[in-house]
Amino acid sequence: MSRIEHLENRLERLEREATRWRRSAVRARTGVLALLLLGGTGIALAAANAPVVGDLVAERLEIVDADGNLVLALSGDERGGRVDVWTTGGQNVVRIASNETGGDLNLWNGEGGTVFSAFASERGGEFGLWGNGGGRSMRVATGDHGGRLEILGTGGQGGVTLSNHGAGGAVEVASTTGHAVFAAKSDAAGSGTVSVAGADGSAFLSIDSHAGPALQLSDATGRPRMSLRSEAQGGALAFTTEAGKPALTIGVAEPAGGGFIDVANAQGTRVFAAGADEDGCGRIDLSNSDGQRVFKVDGIPDLGADIAVFTARGKKALVFGSRPEGGLVNIFNQHEVPVFVAGYAETNLGGAMSIKNGRGLPVVHLATDELGHGHLTVYDVEGKRRRVVRTPR
Repeated sequence: MSRIEHLENRLERLEREATRWRRSAVRARTGVLALLLLGGTGIALAAANAPVVGDLVAERLEIVDADGNLVLALSGDERGGRVDVWTTGGQNVVRIASNETGGDLNLWNGEGGTVFSAFASERGGEFGLWGNGGGRSMRVATGDHGGRLEILGTGGQGGVTLSNHGAGGAVEVASTTGHAVFAAKSDAAGSGTVSVAGADGSAFLSIDSHAGPALQLSDATGRPRMSLRSEAQGGALAFTTEAGKPALTIGVAEPAGGGFIDVANAQGTRVFAAGADEDGCGRIDLSNSDGQRVFKVDGIPDLGADIAVFTARGKKALVFGSRPEGGLVNIFNQHEVPVFVAGYAETNLGGAMSIKNGRGLPVVHLATDELGHGHLTVYDVEGKRRRVVRTPR
């Protein structure tokens, strides 16, 4: 069918619609005339100059331009009414219609590509923008918890998303693969979290303020390797093993408020600790693979330091100490009874040594006297009777 024939058919259809309209108008005028006759001459004269209203009924109304090009159509479908607009070149560029939940608006460019869409949805409203390449570049919609804005890449992948979720707001940045590489959001407690991830979505860095500000670094597989956090007494820095066990922790101890360093083995058992005690002095502890302390050094205010060596079961075996008068050495048996004591003598700044039995009673005592001479004292098993050997004077 040629364009002229198509136009003639369309004009014939319009003429039929016009004829139907004229007939309706005649019927309307006839009814009005009857009413006027019944109402009196005066009313008839007044009504004679009133406009006549007619009905136009059609399933589709089309508007063409001077050249016969279809440029506008009003029609209906199973969802309701629809308005379409064409260019003089025959391209449909605007459509206003109804959908299952409300209104629907679409704009196309001269090549038929979608550039804008806005419509009602079950959750509210939504609109979007498309680029010349056909990919959607922006989406704005309402959700269960508020609004959502998506700025997309050229291929339609997620670029930047601003949204509102059950606990507050969120900002996400996605890579070309669609994985979120940056996210900032609030949690259920009202605190904020920030995370940075690799191209596969594995988190490299995260900051969480829920239990005090905290920063966490992860490896390429997403396993945490380092964390930096703020606590009641101060900051703490921790390094973890491949298995997620703590390997090194540096921070501020509670409740003393001084610094500490903890070192753990591959199983996460602490084997070294150094820190400040409540008295302001330092402390060093060494432990075996089971976590049992086997060596410690403690600073003592106004006295010096104590060094202790323990058995695998935690019992004291050897103690070294310093005092203003000098040093001390204690050796213990398996019941923590001192069996050997050595150190400074009470007089003359000399030395002294005591050997004790299993009950802790002295059996041998070596020391210097007030004149600097040495003497040996041997006791019986009860530590009462003794024999003294002195150097000649």
